Amino acid sequence: MNFASSDSHTNEDDPYVIEEEKKEIFFGYVLQLCHVIKWLGEYINSNPNIELNKTKIKIIPLPTNNTTITGTGKQEAVKSVEEKVAEIPSIDSLIGTECNIMYNRDGKLVCGPYCKLESKYSSMLGKKVILKNIIQNDGKDKIELPYIVTEIEIVQ
Repeated sequence: MNFASSDSHTNEDDPYVIEEEKKEIFFGYVLQLCHVIKWLGEYINSNPNIELNKTKIKIIPLPTNNTTITGTGKQEAVKSVEEKVAEIPSIDSLIGTECNIMYNRDGKLVCGPYCKLESKYSSMLGKKVILKNIIQNDGKDKIELPYIVTEIEIVQ
Protein backbone atom coordinates (compact mmCIF):
# COMPACT_ATOMS: atom_id res chain seq x y z
CA MET A 1 0.00 0.00 0.00
CA ASN A 2 1.48 3.39 -0.98
CA PHE A 3 1.36 6.05 1.72
CA ALA A 4 3.23 8.96 0.17
CA SER A 5 3.71 10.50 -3.22
CA SER A 6 7.21 10.91 -4.57
CA ASP A 7 9.07 13.91 -3.15
CA SER A 8 6.50 14.51 -0.40
CA HIS A 9 8.79 13.23 2.35
CA THR A 10 11.91 12.13 0.49
CA ASN A 11 13.66 13.01 -2.72
CA GLU A 12 13.27 9.45 -3.98
CA ASP A 13 10.95 8.61 -6.87
CA ASP A 14 9.78 5.40 -5.24
CA PRO A 15 6.75 5.84 -2.97
CA TYR A 16 7.03 4.72 0.65
CA VAL A 17 5.36 1.34 1.13
CA ILE A 18 4.12 -0.10 4.43
CA GLU A 19 4.17 -3.87 4.60
CA GLU A 20 0.69 -5.37 4.81
CA GLU A 21 1.28 -6.94 8.25
CA LYS A 22 2.48 -3.60 9.69
CA LYS A 23 -0.23 -1.26 8.42
CA GLU A 24 -2.35 -1.45 11.62
CA ILE A 25 0.58 -0.37 13.80
CA PHE A 26 1.35 2.44 11.33
CA PHE A 27 -2.21 3.76 11.49
CA GLY A 28 -2.20 3.34 15.28
CA TYR A 29 0.86 5.61 15.52
CA VAL A 30 -0.79 8.13 13.21
CA LEU A 31 -3.91 8.26 15.38
CA GLN A 32 -1.83 8.61 18.57
CA LEU A 33 0.10 11.48 17.03
CA CYS A 34 -3.17 13.15 15.99
CA HIS A 35 -4.44 12.80 19.58
CA VAL A 36 -1.29 14.44 21.00
CA ILE A 37 -1.49 17.31 18.49
CA LYS A 38 -5.19 17.86 19.25
CA TRP A 39 -4.58 17.78 23.01
CA LEU A 40 -1.68 20.24 22.75
CA GLY A 41 -3.77 22.61 20.62
CA GLU A 42 -6.60 22.55 23.15
CA TYR A 43 -4.14 23.07 26.03
CA ILE A 44 -2.55 26.08 24.35
CA ASN A 45 -5.98 27.61 23.59
CA SER A 46 -7.09 27.27 27.21
CA ASN A 47 -3.67 28.21 28.73
CA PRO A 48 -2.23 30.97 26.50
CA ASN A 49 0.20 32.40 29.11
CA ILE A 50 3.58 31.31 27.70
CA GLU A 51 5.63 32.35 30.73
CA LEU A 52 3.34 30.47 33.13
CA ASN A 53 3.52 27.38 30.91
CA LYS A 54 7.33 27.55 30.90
CA THR A 55 7.37 27.42 34.71
CA LYS A 56 5.65 24.02 34.52
CA ILE A 57 8.53 22.43 32.61
CA LYS A 58 10.43 19.81 34.60
CA ILE A 59 13.76 18.55 33.34
CA ILE A 60 14.26 15.01 34.52
CA PRO A 61 17.81 13.79 33.95
CA LEU A 62 18.43 10.27 32.76
CA PRO A 63 19.56 7.78 35.38
CA THR A 64 23.32 7.41 35.72
CA ASN A 65 25.30 4.19 35.62
CA ASN A 66 24.76 3.94 39.39
CA THR A 67 20.99 3.47 39.04
CA THR A 68 19.20 0.46 37.70
CA ILE A 69 15.87 0.32 35.94
CA THR A 70 14.91 -3.31 36.31
CA GLY A 71 12.16 -4.92 38.35
CA THR A 72 11.64 -3.15 41.67
CA GLY A 73 14.80 -1.10 41.06
CA LYS A 74 12.80 0.99 38.59
CA GLN A 75 10.90 2.81 41.33
CA GLU A 76 14.09 3.40 43.28
CA ALA A 77 15.83 4.80 40.20
CA VAL A 78 12.97 7.17 39.45
CA LYS A 79 12.89 8.31 43.08
CA SER A 80 16.60 9.08 43.09
CA VAL A 81 16.26 11.02 39.82
CA GLU A 82 13.36 13.07 41.24
CA GLU A 83 15.36 13.83 44.39
CA LYS A 84 18.28 14.91 42.23
CA VAL A 85 16.08 17.41 40.34
CA ALA A 86 14.85 19.00 43.59
CA GLU A 87 18.37 19.44 45.02
CA ILE A 88 19.76 22.89 44.21
CA PRO A 89 22.98 23.76 46.04
CA SER A 90 23.26 27.01 47.97
CA ILE A 91 25.29 29.97 46.69
CA ASP A 92 27.77 29.50 49.55
CA SER A 93 28.40 25.88 48.57
CA LEU A 94 29.11 26.88 44.95
CA ILE A 95 31.55 29.73 45.68
CA GLY A 96 35.10 28.47 45.33
CA THR A 97 34.18 25.50 43.15
CA GLU A 98 35.72 24.85 39.72
CA CYS A 99 33.75 24.49 36.52
CA ASN A 100 34.15 24.82 32.77
CA ILE A 101 32.63 27.67 30.79
CA MET A 102 30.37 26.30 28.05
CA TYR A 103 27.05 26.69 26.27
CA ASN A 104 24.17 24.59 27.57
CA ARG A 105 21.67 22.83 25.30
CA ASP A 106 19.59 26.06 25.12
CA GLY A 107 22.62 28.02 23.86
CA LYS A 108 23.12 29.94 27.11
CA LEU A 109 26.62 30.60 28.46
CA VAL A 110 26.93 28.64 31.71
CA CYS A 111 29.40 27.49 34.31
CA GLY A 112 28.15 24.22 35.73
CA PRO A 113 24.53 23.09 35.83
CA TYR A 114 23.18 25.92 38.02
CA CYS A 115 25.00 29.11 37.00
CA LYS A 116 24.45 31.41 34.07
CA LEU A 117 27.31 33.63 32.91
CA GLU A 118 27.15 37.10 31.42
CA SER A 119 28.03 37.25 27.73
CA LYS A 120 31.20 39.23 28.52
CA TYR A 121 32.76 35.88 29.48
CA SER A 122 32.07 34.25 26.10
CA SER A 123 35.70 34.73 25.02
CA MET A 124 36.65 32.32 27.83
CA LEU A 125 34.60 29.44 26.39
CA GLY A 126 36.12 26.09 27.37
CA LYS A 127 38.27 27.54 30.19
CA LYS A 128 38.26 26.06 33.68
CA VAL A 129 37.41 28.73 36.28
CA ILE A 130 36.75 29.15 39.98
CA LEU A 131 33.45 30.76 40.96
CA LYS A 132 34.16 33.85 43.07
CA ASN A 133 30.83 35.71 43.29
CA ILE A 134 27.29 34.47 42.59
CA ILE A 135 23.88 36.17 42.78
CA GLN A 136 20.28 34.93 42.48
CA ASN A 137 18.88 34.84 38.95
CA ASP A 138 15.58 36.73 38.79
CA GLY A 139 15.24 36.42 35.01
CA LYS A 140 12.92 34.31 32.90
CA ASP A 141 15.35 31.39 33.03
CA LYS A 142 15.64 31.26 36.84
CA ILE A 143 14.03 27.82 36.99
CA GLU A 144 16.70 26.15 34.85
CA LEU A 145 19.60 28.38 35.99
CA PRO A 146 18.91 29.68 39.51
CA TYR A 147 22.17 31.66 39.79
CA ILE A 148 24.29 34.16 37.84
CA VAL A 149 28.07 34.19 38.22
CA THR A 150 29.35 37.77 38.40
CA GLU A 151 33.02 37.12 39.15
CA ILE A 152 35.35 34.28 38.18
CA GLU A 153 39.03 33.40 38.42
CA ILE A 154 40.76 31.47 35.62
CA VAL A 155 42.48 28.28 36.75
CA GLN A 156 46.10 28.18 35.52
